[in-house]
Amino acid sequence: MKLKYGPYSPSRLETGNCGFSFYHQYVERDESLRRTSNVPQARGSIVHDVFEAMTNAFKENRQYKFNVGDLDKMLEQGLERNPEGKQAIEDLDLRLETLRSLGQYPAGYSALEEIREMIRGYAENPPEKLNADSGVEERLAVKLVDGQFEECSYDDPDALMRGRADIRTISDDTTVMTVYDHKTQMNIEPADTFQFGCYAWVLSKIYPFIQKFETIHHFPRYKHYTAPFIWTKDHLAEVEAGILDRIAFIENRTTWEPTPHYGCQYCPIAYKCPAISDVKYDDFGKIVEWDKQSMKIMGQVERAVAVAGKIEVFSQLINEGNKELREFVKDAGPIALPGKVFDYFDKEDVDWTLVNKSMKQEVMEVFRKHGVDPAKYMGFSATFSKKIWFESNEALVKELAALMPRKKSTEFRGKKM
Repeated sequence: MKLKYGPYSPSRLETGNCGFSFYHQYVERDESLRRTSNVPQARGSIVHDVFEAMTNAFKENRQYKFNVGDLDKMLEQGLERNPEGKQAIEDLDLRLETLRSLGQYPAGYSALEEIREMIRGYAENPPEKLNADSGVEERLAVKLVDGQFEECSYDDPDALMRGRADIRTISDDTTVMTVYDHKTQMNIEPADTFQFGCYAWVLSKIYPFIQKFETIHHFPRYKHYTAPFIWTKDHLAEVEAGILDRIAFIENRTTWEPTPHYGCQYCPIAYKCPAISDVKYDDFGKIVEWDKQSMKIMGQVERAVAVAGKIEVFSQLINEGNKELREFVKDAGPIALPGKVFDYFDKEDVDWTLVNKSMKQEVMEVFRKHGVDPAKYMGFSATFSKKIWFESNEALVKELAALMPRKKSTEFRGKKM
């Protein structure tokens, strides 16, 4: 089966939602896409690279824990146990140093503290289902041969579907396969996503003897693993139908019009989107032409859809602009508009890291003392939410405010002057 726009992957099929984006990324690749990655992409790339080294070290001995605390000290001191793992930790140290020295993902610099926290969290809380034979960053691919799907090389140009599994483990009795995927995003979602369905489907073709496939999201930002989602035969049949239908649609596409959707936030060419072609800028970013009527809905569903699409695309442009402005102000100083200044402003907040690290029980005792269940203030990362300060028990709020350690930091924003 010869494909025009393959091999396909979950992300490529998702991009297929928008003809304009797909065309410029996979049909006639836009050279502007070779620009550097944004902060979320760089953060994800660094975390995945480091987690790969750490997971390979975990495989050597499931029981050991990295020394937790300052990351640099952790790397210097090595392991609390498993002295045989010294080489693994040295390899991890080398990998981290390589990332720092080569600057492979410079956009991740502004997220360095986030990245360190995720690494510390993974060191404390490695995957439960892991063994010496687990695959790490495993490349998977299948192709269609004489009407049957069979495993092939990831780089095979005839591959129909492919992907990379962060962690793939088979149970000791070879009946259950578990797939983990690290997600550095802010929002938590269950492990029944289209991406996971594609992985489970591909793996079901490569390992037909496996009786049960389960997927687990790992959100290192919150030290949280989702409940496993079990992919039944009916689920996998639906996934297969969805994959083949999407591929058929893309392969037979003759027009490449834009379709704004939730994926606009990840689109690298949103700034070129025809959905906002009625907005014209000069070389300095000043709007020189804008048909304001295009934002009028006038009770029409079609116009409402078009306006919603513009909002999605503009949201992406605003995010990109904020990122660029933050980096510029960090190096060159504040930028002023009439009545507003963009700069890094001082702020003070609760040191939640310290609370969760060494004060959790003390804080819980305060809740119990005042007869309030602390459970409703706990998130996935065992972090107390901002709802605390709206608690009606004034004595509790006052005692917590006095107890909580504070930390100073800076926040980039536009401030009215």
